[in-house]
Amino acid sequence: MVWGSMSSKGVGKLHFIDGNVDTNKYLAILEESRLPVMEECLTSGQDFVFQQDGAACHTSKKAIKRMEENNVPLLKWVSTSPALSPIETLWDEMKKQSFHKLD
Repeated sequence: MVWGSMSSKGVGKLHFIDGNVDTNKYLAILEESRLPVMEECLTSGQDFVFQQDGAACHTSKKAIKRMEENNVPLLKWVSTSPALSPIETLWDEMKKQSFHKLD
């Protein structure tokens, strides 16, 4: 599995993960890559909203609590709406580029 992120400041580090992502793995990735960026936004007064899909590791009580503890504003996810997710457009472009290089 590959986990990635993006913001108005650019794309984040890709994380290649063996097996499934549970809440603990998800939170470890956030601690490393996204929470520092979010903390910087919060302390500098920049507005932002964090968007994630409805995966169990994203919506677990532990994950939601961590977001609340860090004052991370969450955008409510409309189920079965990958077209509304900017990261899906990025994934599609990466797939096209990868397959183009294989030809």
